[in-house]
Amino acid sequence: MNDPAAYPKPVPLSRADALALLADPAPDVPGTFLAFVMLAVEPRIGEWRFAGAARSLAGALVRWIEFYESFGATPAEALNGIAGAIGQQGLEVWPRLADGWSGGPDIGTLTHRVVFFGEGGAPYDDFGLCIIEVGPDDAEPFLTRAPETHRPAEWDEFNGGDGDDD
Repeated sequence: MNDPAAYPKPVPLSRADALALLADPAPDVPGTFLAFVMLAVEPRIGEWRFAGAARSLAGALVRWIEFYESFGATPAEALNGIAGAIGQQGLEVWPRLADGWSGGPDIGTLTHRVVFFGEGGAPYDDFGLCIIEVGPDDAEPFLTRAPETHRPAEWDEFNGGDGDDD
């Protein structure tokens, strides 16, 4: 893993620093990063999903955007949605995965560094964003793993099975 001094801002990133990095990811930080998104599956119930692995911090931010694109968002809509989530007052930013109410994404016993970890607080506790850095040896299973972009079954159940989220 990188020396913490390699990051343009102290990690874990604050809400303001995450927004600044999202707007301008330079200078990039090489490394092995895993990106996760919490999707709402029911009101007040979220589910962490793997959004992808990247060989740089900027690449991990792109994994977030691509994740939202897989659900039909344009790149601009995805970026605006992510920025809106990070900027939302209901988002609580945590320094460690264990500190969040959900315990964060399930990464088992991987040695990691939290780069950004935010979850919606009550009553908006069904969304979240997370990027962690892992050592290159620990990342191997994730580098070939597909993002978890399947629609939650609850979305179809909520909409009477018609597959329409509107």
